[in-house]
Amino acid sequence: MISYLYYFGMLTISGQTPIRYLLLEPPNLVIKNLYVNQVLRFLLPSGDERSKSSELVIQFFNHHDFNPLIQFIVEKVFPVFSNRDYRWMNEFALKAVFTSLLCNDINYALFSEPELSKGFADLCLLLRPDARNTKLFDLLFEFKYVSLSIINVKDMDQKSDKELRSKTPVKKAFMDAKKQLVIYSKGLQNKFGSQLKLKKYAVVSIGVSGDYIPPIYGVIK
Repeated sequence: MISYLYYFGMLTISGQTPIRYLLLEPPNLVIKNLYVNQVLRFLLPSGDERSKSSELVIQFFNHHDFNPLIQFIVEKVFPVFSNRDYRWMNEFALKAVFTSLLCNDINYALFSEPELSKGFADLCLLLRPDARNTKLFDLLFEFKYVSLSIINVKDMDQKSDKELRSKTPVKKAFMDAKKQLVIYSKGLQNKFGSQLKLKKYAVVSIGVSGDYIPPIYGVIK
């Protein structure tokens, strides 16, 4: 598949690892947008739902209200996945959902796994130079996924948010995410200085079982 995408111009060589494995990436914004749009068509088959997601993303960018977007993902995006999909659900899949929805190349340069402070942040949206005089903010995300095999809670759909948040694995996920956000934000601050206008988000999703749809929690710092 990689060779196919490379020879048809959908991927280009961007470098190599210390042990000489090739690193590949989409060659330009046009190709990146094609990928994003294809993922969105899978996640949100209905055009109305894609329009609604765009409205909620703009609302989030402008007013920093994360809850409506999270609720939309829980109600509209997660049901798209089958039970077989959930067998491989992890932080990467969670990040892919948010990356596809938040992609906005007009105001932001989007970076997945950027190297910061000797670590790799999950997702970073940095304002483009011509958007820095707006009321928008730079955005940093850290994602955590807690599987049901770890949390070990029965009748998940009957538990309140407070009960689920109190579980040790969920609290630990938030703590780990917050610690990483502090480290990565320092790396961004050292790199961009006073021009950085940063908001940080820790996002924790609880795993699924059968037809159960997991809650997602976002914490703004």
